Amino acid sequence: MKNIGIFFIILGLSIFESCCSQRDVYINHKVLTTPLIGGAESKCITLNNSAIDSIVTRSSMELNTESPFTFIYLRSGKCIEKVGECIYHSKRPDSLFCILEPPCCAGNVYVYHWFKYYQQQDSLEQVSEVLVYTTTEIHKKDILWHTYPKQKEIPYMHLRSEPIINDTEEDEELRQIGNVIYEQYSENVLLYELGYNKKQPSWRICAIKNRDNNYYTIGWHNTRRK
Repeated sequence: MKNIGIFFIILGLSIFESCCSQRDVYINHKVLTTPLIGGAESKCITLNNSAIDSIVTRSSMELNTESPFTFIYLRSGKCIEKVGECIYHSKRPDSLFCILEPPCCAGNVYVYHWFKYYQQQDSLEQVSEVLVYTTTEIHKKDILWHTYPKQKEIPYMHLRSEPIINDTEEDEELRQIGNVIYEQYSENVLLYELGYNKKQPSWRICAIKNRDNNYYTIGWHNTRRK
């Protein structure tokens, strides 16, 4: 029954992809909060399109490793191995798919790797990443997610790992003083608001795109903090 539930989640996400932009797919809560299969189970996604035959995720328990591994079998016969679990895919050969790499070996970040198949090279290319710290806890029920990310411009940005202001105390999980994970001051800071904390509405969960690289960091922004 668990595998059937995951199948319908992925099917729904595939339909969702056709209705929004690539950026919205990267940072939409339906993708970010897709449940992992767990340590004991494995799964196989059969695509059988002109690019990829199947995507197989082997569990960490099956492989006796810290993390699950995903094997992408191309139509050409190639097999490409990636750390993590495939949590999002589409049947279309030109579409994106996402492999979530959970933290391991005392790591503190979930990394959502977004790949696309390129026919000329008969290979996969990573097109984006989304980073979520373990302390951000995006699966909490206190978060009310927007249907789609809301693009906004603000004059400053303090993105924090939790909806708590900490600028002086050591954060053991982040291995630093305070819990700021991204800051930027300029006339126009572009962010994508994903939702808010129901108990503390001034705290908004947001995604910020790195200015130099094609990846996003997700955290909390306090709209009342000046």
